Amino acid sequence: MHIHTDKHISAITELESYFPSEDILTSIPHRLLYAHDASAYRIIPIGIVFPKSHHDIQYLMQWATTHGIGLTFRSAGTSLSGQAVGDGLIVDCSKYWKYKSYDEKSLSVTVEPGIIGGHVNRFLSKHDRKIGPDPASIHACMMGGILANNASGMCCGIEHNSYHTIENIECILSNGMIFETSDPDADNQLMIQAPELHAGLMSIRKSILDSETLPGIIRRKYRLKNTVGYCLNAFLDESRPSQILKRLLIGSEGTLGFIAKATLHTLPSLPFASTSILFFNSMEEACSIIPLLSETRPDALEIMDRNALRSVAHQKGAPSLIQSLGQDGTGILIEYQAESNDSLKQKLVGFSTILHLLPLLEQPIFTEDPTLRNQYWSIRKGMFPSVGASRAKGTGIINEDIAVPIASLADAVKDLRALFVKYKFHEAIIFGHAKEGNLHFVIAHAFDTDEDIKAFGSFMSDLASLIIDTYGGSMKAEHGTGRNIAPFVAHEWGEEAYSIMKQLKTLFDPHSILNPGIIISDDPHVHTSNLKPFPIVNETIDTCIECGYCESRCPTHHSTLSPRQRIILDREIALADNLVLQNSLIEFAEYHQIDSCATDGLCSIACPVKINTGDYMLQKRSKRIEASTTSYVHEAINIAKRDATIRLKLNAGRMLANIIGGNTLQRVTSFIENYASIPQWIPKMPEAWNKKIHSTHNPDIIYLPSCTTRLFAKPQSENSSLPELIMELARKANIGISIPKDINERCCGLAYASKGDEASALVAMNGWKKSIHPESIVMTDAYSCHTHMMDVMNTIDILDFAEMIIKRLNITPMKGTAILHAPCSLQMQNGIDRLRSIAKHCAENVFIPESIGCCGFAGDHGFLHPELVVHACKEMKKEISQQSDVIGYYSINPTCELGMQIGTGNEYASILYLIQKAINS
Repeated sequence: MHIHTDKHISAITELESYFPSEDILTSIPHRLLYAHDASAYRIIPIGIVFPKSHHDIQYLMQWATTHGIGLTFRSAGTSLSGQAVGDGLIVDCSKYWKYKSYDEKSLSVTVEPGIIGGHVNRFLSKHDRKIGPDPASIHACMMGGILANNASGMCCGIEHNSYHTIENIECILSNGMIFETSDPDADNQLMIQAPELHAGLMSIRKSILDSETLPGIIRRKYRLKNTVGYCLNAFLDESRPSQILKRLLIGSEGTLGFIAKATLHTLPSLPFASTSILFFNSMEEACSIIPLLSETRPDALEIMDRNALRSVAHQKGAPSLIQSLGQDGTGILIEYQAESNDSLKQKLVGFSTILHLLPLLEQPIFTEDPTLRNQYWSIRKGMFPSVGASRAKGTGIINEDIAVPIASLADAVKDLRALFVKYKFHEAIIFGHAKEGNLHFVIAHAFDTDEDIKAFGSFMSDLASLIIDTYGGSMKAEHGTGRNIAPFVAHEWGEEAYSIMKQLKTLFDPHSILNPGIIISDDPHVHTSNLKPFPIVNETIDTCIECGYCESRCPTHHSTLSPRQRIILDREIALADNLVLQNSLIEFAEYHQIDSCATDGLCSIACPVKINTGDYMLQKRSKRIEASTTSYVHEAINIAKRDATIRLKLNAGRMLANIIGGNTLQRVTSFIENYASIPQWIPKMPEAWNKKIHSTHNPDIIYLPSCTTRLFAKPQSENSSLPELIMELARKANIGISIPKDINERCCGLAYASKGDEASALVAMNGWKKSIHPESIVMTDAYSCHTHMMDVMNTIDILDFAEMIIKRLNITPMKGTAILHAPCSLQMQNGIDRLRSIAKHCAENVFIPESIGCCGFAGDHGFLHPELVVHACKEMKKEISQQSDVIGYYSINPTCELGMQIGTGNEYASILYLIQKAINS
């Protein structure tokens, strides 16, 4: 049901009067988009809000209590058990809540829930520290989810998970109380402001300690990785109510309160590491050797069954032995980490002492080479996505994780495989954290029919009997209880412990407003309800598993849509059960999905199955052009005429800017842009190139000034245009360089390709190719144009030219900081280090924002939709504003330089201007 009830309309009206319009979403398209997270569930909320402050959360607690509507707290939405979807109000903390700080005395980090775990580690790397949890999704998941799910990971084990590294939290309870566990008077404050909760926690602790069985059960359950139910070990590990509360909030999945801020102990980063993959004939052999390997204190023991290894056999860096492994061949990725090289060698000596006891198929070779080590880890991490990419169309991906005692590992795998055979999961793979007895398995399953859903329910019941009854294990080791395991919490813990968990839920949330149906549920079928269908839409996106890894790289996320949401939207269009709904979604897609996409492709870097959603949006633009018979072919044939028209408009703009001021003209065009599709004026608009032909007999390089450079050639703060600068630097370095006489008639066609008009792009490219000898070495000054040309012409890029200049001329680094922006096209080519290296020859300090991404300019988007650029650069702007002693701001793409100028307020120029400054300094 997509239509709001009268009750919901009243409640939503109240919300809309409180939250600014940009922080509340109630349209049907948005509600459908937020019906999805990374799990197998699809539940449509009544709306989505983006709170900014503690007061906002307090308001929402009161609002939810008044209207009897549930709140589902959500950060990155990478949850695998359905914790981040619900039929009430989604409270999305990923837009704001990004504070972080480090205390050098206590070696602790304080974070808010909206910051990505990987970003926290990058921040801590300056201090040679890191957070304890290291989930595989750390570069996508946010601290809110890491804490709420008690995340652990591949190397942290049990001792360094969220529960064991939490130092203090600041939370907001359902009664609106803001509670800080670091407050020396915290227990007294809790007694005064929440007396029932204070008394209830102490009463529960007493009942646990008085029980003959519960303390033993609790200790035994937490010898394994376990995220099922609430952390009852809090009552054994702590005696004060405030500290019990602190630990209970960890792993509570937003059902007991809102974690507004958390302080965690950090761990030392271990800079020395050595990695290998051990191969065994069978899973039984591999499992039997885990205790012996564990005695050598490795930091990682990642087990991979034959099917898992087969799925990555052709991946770069995969050992050739994988190809010839027997039917039950098994691999274990083993890694040792240390603070020093000597310590690392000592650990490897420890391994060598047991080597003769290992039934290995070949002698292991340990490597300390970062590239090879990363390839090994990519093999391990690539298993989940490889199954996701190869699954049958129309099926969903289910990623479960269980834990059993290490002694039972081999038997558990055998029985698990029998379940796969029973339910015909022939492509299932098993891998996991062997030293903790933690197994992950991935299966593909459709939820299209009642039979499909019934089969899934039966499988989960059989799995529960196997893991709980046979092996005394955990149904969830890392991924949280969610709604997927909620029906099995009582089975796993027993009625006495489950009764205490229900008491806790009532104590903290008497009105049941906090993520209802999660962890504690009276519905025995909650795990088989609202299962997500996967309609077949397009081969480019059908492999998407909706994990959300792409969102952190997308410049339009939270402005329009993210790549995941763009894909979900097309799936919802396919699922629409009536023409009115389908048409409204299609209309919504025109701008939010298609037109606003930057098509930068950075999403494909983060995507586990390498989907380039930008390419998919270009396909949609192309189809739209074909359907409308609109084409830019005539324009592509007449580049000089096109550019002359643009120059006239720019010259008129410059004249008007000189009269009324650039900032005033920007405000005027911004206002008009709301009513007509005209470009917005940019203050300090670069000047056009007054063409001067430079020719050299038998030149080393044919230089093709890009059409964007010809239009925006000279930054206002510089004395020469970019083409003039390039010719001057070439002269000083004794490099023969020439510009074709007909350059004003040439364009590489990228301007049309970015609109989805490949026909016009080909016309433009062919025109350019005809004027260039096939063996000539060609260079253009826009890196994105270079990447568009590189497959059809003999090209070098602007960085190649910069490196030639540096080698041939005497350059001394200047004092101060050069701030760089790497265009998306350079990031896609893994070229950031090249850009940094060139800048380091010219400046003592080089700064590239940690939040680097696409500037959002995206061809001509920056002129027509500057709001997208401002949004895309928001985090980069904050980081850049904190730098001092700045020499200048540099990039290697004219449109990106314009984008960064719009987004940060700083005038960017080609890095060649930095080289010129260094030469002249």
